[in-house]
Amino acid sequence: MSATPPSKFAAEKPLYQPREVAALLGYRSLASVYTLIKDGYLQCHSRRPGTSGIRITGCSLERYINTNLVAADHYQK
Repeated sequence: MSATPPSKFAAEKPLYQPREVAALLGYRSLASVYTLIKDGYLQCHSRRPGTSGIRITGCSLERYINTNLVAADHYQK
């Protein structure tokens, strides 16, 4: 049985701060990232439960990006 290769984002960095995810996705607001977490699109880890300091997993970031790809012909006129 072969091991699954790590995703690009997980290989570069396993955990991302919400502001880093916002920048990677091109969002101007952190609220959008927190909404993705609340709605279950991104998985996160809390270093200290009950405090700020959540980190989004690189694997869930990769999965979110890959499941929201749009075909190029979608935008062609």
